[in-house]
Amino acid sequence: MGKVLARASPATFYSYEPLHMYGVRILDQDSEDLRYALVLMKDLMRCRLQKHPDQVSHMGRQDFYFQQNTFLNNLCRRDNGMYSCKNATYVGEVCGSAELHVVKVLRLSLKWVRPLLENSDLDFQVIYLARDPRAVLSSRVKEDWCTPSCQNPERMCSLLAEDLREAVLLEKEYPSRFKFIKYDEVCDNPLASLKTVMSFLNLPVTKPQEVILPSRKIGQNDKEIFSRADLWRRRSSFTQIVKPVQNYCRSSLEKLGLRIFVSEQDLHDLSIPTLSGPSGL
Repeated sequence: MGKVLARASPATFYSYEPLHMYGVRILDQDSEDLRYALVLMKDLMRCRLQKHPDQVSHMGRQDFYFQQNTFLNNLCRRDNGMYSCKNATYVGEVCGSAELHVVKVLRLSLKWVRPLLENSDLDFQVIYLARDPRAVLSSRVKEDWCTPSCQNPERMCSLLAEDLREAVLLEKEYPSRFKFIKYDEVCDNPLASLKTVMSFLNLPVTKPQEVILPSRKIGQNDKEIFSRADLWRRRSSFTQIVKPVQNYCRSSLEKLGLRIFVSEQDLHDLSIPTLSGPSGL
């Protein structure tokens, strides 16, 4: 989604995971790190990065960041070489020169978006993208960086439930600034979802965005054609992944309109859709 949004303009400053320096954790409780993260987010949206040289230096050492923030990457190479991408003043100036600023945040609980929305000096909109927690855990357990707490279904489901409760409130209180979307629906109908999101942002859909949209269905030789959102079901363990997550996340799965699988056979039968109905948010 972030990559598609960044294609809305060739001059998009894409702040990809600006809280990466906090490691593999979610900032959900009030703490010194949480308070600093909120200050960083405020300054980031104002492009006041000269106040955060350590964060800029950290991101300047991450290859993935420049793969995503191509606007900054290209300017650094053109102007003073890649070392300038570690200079907070320079990066702040590039940020300020952009036509559009997209920020992808993974490490902040949704409730902490509220004080940012309440700040009248900040002009931004929020898109909250929710994915099936069974798919999330299935993806995480394959990664070396995912710590035991990162793989804890009870912890993951608790954070998701909290986010979904907050999403209901934010949609009611900030209908023009907060939008909730589901990963499964985006995968099932990417162009319609993109048009909905861009309409919310009051921006036109661009050709570069349409070009990189994934196909609705995937498969081989016209066999086993299924939704891209269901790819995780082919390889996931029913006993080790699906049952524990369904145990702790049942109410969230129901709110998201996602099917509860009662057997391994049903899980791996991709003719049975994961989406069972509209979300109950």
